[in-house]
Amino acid sequence: MMQAVRLLALLGIIALVTVLGLRWYQDRPVPPEPLPTLVLAALDGRASFDPEEIEGPYLINVWGSWCPYCEMEHPVLMALQAEGIAIYGIAFRDTAAAANASLDSLGDPFVGVMLDVDGRSARRLV
Repeated sequence: MMQAVRLLALLGIIALVTVLGLRWYQDRPVPPEPLPTLVLAALDGRASFDPEEIEGPYLINVWGSWCPYCEMEHPVLMALQAEGIAIYGIAFRDTAAAANASLDSLGDPFVGVMLDVDGRSARRLV
């Protein structure tokens, strides 16, 4: 009987330490991580950007004119832009003509947009 009480007390202490540890871990601030080096090309006719010069809060959206999910999320990006959120776009494995046609058709929510023709840079963001 005494061993059962000791075991329950030990399990209670372990549970308490675990809960307190998780609480501490969740409450600590997460330092921002720098962007990896991105090799991007300008998209003719659109404002470009240098990832190393972006300041303040922003959203980077990787998208493609060929991507049906990107087309579905586009209204959300337009709404975020209307609220003043800075959004930078990376057209993933796309052509300039197709990317521009998509933005002309759906609207351009981006402060700047660049091409990641071979897809290598966007993969570094994951």
